[in-house]
Amino acid sequence: MKKFRNTDSAFTLLETILALGVTFLIVTTAFGVVTSCMELGDAVRTSRTGREEAAAVEDLFRNFFSALPQDSVLQCKLSGSSRAPLSEIRVQNAPALAGAVLNPGPNEVMVIHTTEEPGGYLRLGVGVSEGRIGSARPGPTLGFAIAGQISACRWRFFQADRNLWQEKWEPNMGRPRFVELTFAQTTAVPERWVFPVPVFAPPPPPGGGNPQNPNPPPDQDGDGNPDAPPRPPQGGRNPNNPGAAPRPNPTQGGR
Repeated sequence: MKKFRNTDSAFTLLETILALGVTFLIVTTAFGVVTSCMELGDAVRTSRTGREEAAAVEDLFRNFFSALPQDSVLQCKLSGSSRAPLSEIRVQNAPALAGAVLNPGPNEVMVIHTTEEPGGYLRLGVGVSEGRIGSARPGPTLGFAIAGQISACRWRFFQADRNLWQEKWEPNMGRPRFVELTFAQTTAVPERWVFPVPVFAPPPPPGGGNPQNPNPPPDQDGDGNPDAPPRPPQGGRNPNNPGAAPRPNPTQGGR
């Protein structure tokens, strides 16, 4: 009997293993590309969110310090380690912060403080506390957090009469000319912002007048220049020296 040979092609075990291996490599490579794209997108979104949050913090405090009224009093205390100090800024007679969200009353102070977070980061918050600067705080500060995951948050205040930047500030030091904040989140490069503080002229002494010149010359017309002294009438007496002899009138002839 004659035998017929089967001519149908079929995959061998080796070919099947090779095909599965190539498929696995293709899927793994595609999955790695997709994962990398997703991580890059998350990093871009995080970076954008961080920049937006940092810009919001800068605008918030720039508007706050530029609106400090003349009778405001400021104090800053530090605690914690020198590597990551915790600051607490207390402002009496402070303006409203973040619109009208925080609007301290006459017997309340605005508090800007940093606290520790897990992982060695800091959290920046604001709130309102009862009492006045120099008195004991009767209760906790009521407020909210502005930013978290902060790696750098340092405040300094410029003392104009000594031409120095100070990290601590007391009410008896007067009013700072500038307020500086060094701020960074996570691993971002720290940014340095300087906020100018309004300067007000000292109040006039009781009773008015200029303490440097208590007897200023008259200025009735209000043009900023002293009035010219009055001219005595011709032929009459000098009002500044009534006892002097009358001046002769040059238009009248004399013997």
